[in-house]
Amino acid sequence: MRRHQDIDQLESWGIGQSAPRITRDGEAKLEKLVSETIGRLRVIWLEVPDDAGPTSERAYFERNSIGLLSRANLLSPLKDRDWLGRSSLDWRICVSGLWNLNHIFSKPDPDFLDRLSNQIAAMLGERAVEAGKSRLTSVIKKQFDLFGEGR
Repeated sequence: MRRHQDIDQLESWGIGQSAPRITRDGEAKLEKLVSETIGRLRVIWLEVPDDAGPTSERAYFERNSIGLLSRANLLSPLKDRDWLGRSSLDWRICVSGLWNLNHIFSKPDPDFLDRLSNQIAAMLGERAVEAGKSRLTSVIKKQFDLFGEGR
């Protein structure tokens, strides 16, 4: 979301889980803008049929996706200077391009993109990809090489 010229940065935004009525009223315009922006987003999901938990497949995909995406912006910084996250008081949001800070900058599992490709293939009813043969694998290998973290 881009910084909107009619909305000043709100010091209360994103602090705590609840706020007094006067604070909520002051955030109403920003909340409306955020809702409108989210409403225009295209959404894709990954079906992972297991129970949520720290050792689940869901947690594996979340952890590795966030780690990979947050590191990608270190290699190729965000070009959009108007992105609202650039005004965040948390430097990790500004640098990573992500609002979710769990697992940020974590080293992705070298097999992550193969497993992701296979999960997508399973959702689409397609054949699994051979280990190391995913077109996406070279992306993560390049990242490991650039960060000096080869296998």
